[in-house]
Amino acid sequence: MYYIAQIRNEGNTVVDSCTALGHAPHTTANAAHKCESALHAKHNSDENMTARVLMASHPHVLKNYNPVDYYYETISRPSEGSTCPRCERADRSGTYIVSPSLGQGVIECDSCPNPRDSRLDYGWKDERKMRTKTSTSRPSKVKEEVVVGYRNPNDRGERHTPKGHAHPCFSDLVNRISAGLPTMLVGEAGTGKTFIVEQVANYLGRPFGTISCTGGMTESQFTGRLVPIGEGGTFEFMETTLIKMVREGGIFLADEFDAADPNVALVLNQLSANRRLVLPNNPVEPCIEAHPDFVIVFSANTFGTGADRMYVGRNQLDAATLDRVKMGTLVVGYDATLERKLIPNTELRKAFQDVRKKAQATRLRRVISMRAMLNAATLVEKCGWSTEECVDQLTQDWTADEKAKVGVQNR
Repeated sequence: MYYIAQIRNEGNTVVDSCTALGHAPHTTANAAHKCESALHAKHNSDENMTARVLMASHPHVLKNYNPVDYYYETISRPSEGSTCPRCERADRSGTYIVSPSLGQGVIECDSCPNPRDSRLDYGWKDERKMRTKTSTSRPSKVKEEVVVGYRNPNDRGERHTPKGHAHPCFSDLVNRISAGLPTMLVGEAGTGKTFIVEQVANYLGRPFGTISCTGGMTESQFTGRLVPIGEGGTFEFMETTLIKMVREGGIFLADEFDAADPNVALVLNQLSANRRLVLPNNPVEPCIEAHPDFVIVFSANTFGTGADRMYVGRNQLDAATLDRVKMGTLVVGYDATLERKLIPNTELRKAFQDVRKKAQATRLRRVISMRAMLNAATLVEKCGWSTEECVDQLTQDWTADEKAKVGVQNR
């Protein structure tokens, strides 16, 4: 049997079909239904359209479709509770359910290894076009404007909503960690990188551990050391938090990773790439395999390219180290929504955000973090400071030229 998807208007005229999308008649109904979903997305701004899938015993019948021809048959669209044909062919018991992440109008299989492969969108949610009206005296015409650009990070993959507030990158980070990718968060100071990773660990129900990296740290702070703590002063191996999490599972954060000695950071390369941690100081267990629930996350203020005028204590990381987190690197910015929730003082919050916006626009190498904003709110509430005094404190070490660029008086 052969299948084809079509979309028609009120007059039962075929407006679009699989063949117009460049597809030949399909040999499976599931593939045709995927095209039917794509036609929904393509014509989501048109009214009174009907999409359907036709079935016939020969592709010629479908390619030369005629509304009065009786050699074709309209097959029913999958709905909630229908059997997934992909699972049926793979001897699995899969059923279509309403998508937990996208809601009504979108169905997906509850058993497919990747639900996105089975997802069908009949709710006009995949909006790629939008209508705007012309402002002329003539009858208004509908023109289509194609929306071009990168998707919001949280539109990639499944969507996740924790208890409380979620940073805009929360779902994207959950998806990458769930996939087991070694991940690196890059962002300015005070963007909440550590908090986000801990929030993801709590959301996934995994233990959380962290260490702050410095240029003076040694490999043993990751891989453990022999210390004379045994009976009679004998040396015994002392484990680290990282070793425990590699063995038992969890999310481990190497904070300020771009401040670490790049040679020390190399000891984590095998763990990132091969999920194996070598313990040279442990004679009993010289190597351990990572638990399936273990993921290592790095946080940094730079992309590992070395110090700049803002972050002078950063090191250039080895290219082999950076390659392991290339597809897991996620940029974390300041969250204005969270700032609004944590700092109810509108005057103070907007004053700091305005300074930050102007500093970024004029490319000043200055940090105006949410952490500084919270400390300023404490000074206002408990010490009676004014907004102007807080801004002066924030910019006390700025030059007169820098203050002028952000509109702050040089007092």
